[in-house]
Amino acid sequence: MKKVEVITKAFLVEKILNALKDCDWITGVTECPVRGCGRQRGSTEYKPKSAFRTLPHVKLEFVIPDDKLEDMINLLLDNLPRETGSGKIFVYHCEEAVRISTRERGEKAIKP
Repeated sequence: MKKVEVITKAFLVEKILNALKDCDWITGVTECPVRGCGRQRGSTEYKPKSAFRTLPHVKLEFVIPDDKLEDMINLLLDNLPRETGSGKIFVYHCEEAVRISTRERGEKAIKP
């Protein structure tokens, strides 16, 4: 299993979630408000020596089967603008998942 985190601007969240609605291999999402900045340090102009200024963003988290990782990344890239400040996608190995209500483990815990 893989955990995919997407950090992007709030106005892009609805577009991402709508694009994912037909993916039967995605069974859940966690949405969190976050603050941060990237290479431009929160500035609208690139200033290499400027202080960090964090900006509001949203982090979406998904746990998906290993074999769906490339599909997920491509779907996200197809629905996020290719411009500075659009965000980042992070991928982590997810060692275990447990559905509390049924005690199912592993990929069974993340399937519908």
